[in-house]
Amino acid sequence: MKKQYIIVAGVNGAGKSTLYGILPELFAGTKRINADEILQELGGDWRNPVDYIRAMREEGRRLHQALANKTSIHFETTLAGAVKAHLNLIEEARKNDFEVTDRLKRSTELMSASKWEVMGSMPIN
Repeated sequence: MKKQYIIVAGVNGAGKSTLYGILPELFAGTKRINADEILQELGGDWRNPVDYIRAMREEGRRLHQALANKTSIHFETTLAGAVKAHLNLIEEARKNDFEVTDRLKRSTELMSASKWEVMGSMPIN
């Protein structure tokens, strides 16, 4: 079975972290890498740009390390300002024989974060 590289993408407040809290089975067998949790772990303050950037860099380091170690992972992103970095990580994951998936689809006509449509694995082509 291929290692998993699961991306949970959405705007701020869309329910990415909430989804993990209420349906953790969607992420079974994967390591969670989350910049907000890393920020807390480092004792940083999200209002401090230096702390936030440090947490984002650490998240990137951990993502690359997980790929190098062939560790199944999942992480959250808004894709804001870092699209090229995410595309590079996806390419790296594919080169390392990971299955790259998005486990969610947000119904575009629904504005409430409580109205996620939970899908089975949906490979990103």
